[in-house]
Amino acid sequence: MTQKLELAGAISLFLIVVAGWYLSSDYPVGTVTAMGPGFVPRLLMVVLGGLSIAIMVRARRVSRPPEPFHPRPLIAVMAAIGLFAALVGTLGLMPATFALACAASLAEGPARPVATAVLGLSLCAMAYLIFIVGLGMPVRLFWF
Repeated sequence: MTQKLELAGAISLFLIVVAGWYLSSDYPVGTVTAMGPGFVPRLLMVVLGGLSIAIMVRARRVSRPPEPFHPRPLIAVMAAIGLFAALVGTLGLMPATFALACAASLAEGPARPVATAVLGLSLCAMAYLIFIVGLGMPVRLFWF
């Protein structure tokens, strides 16, 4: 049964790729140095197409029992995204990013506070470097 579901999912993904390619066909692609509005959609369609083909090949080769569904990672990641969205406007980018890392770390089994703190601080540093330094966005870092 898992083999059929994976194959059906891969075929569905490939049909989405075909539709995305068709819908983005009116946009000029441009070049790598002068990207047009159709460049990124086409690039994403190529990547998704390759993944769907890889899933199809794997589904045809490997037979294994279905894995049980664990809702904890899904709930933790969705809650982390919601928490970030709720906090970024009031507390600022840094606390919201750190809270995102802490909430998303609940998706794993045992708590690892040191690794979570390192991840949170690393994400804060990367967010600062990308959005403030690199892109020059006027984003509030903290609530004060």
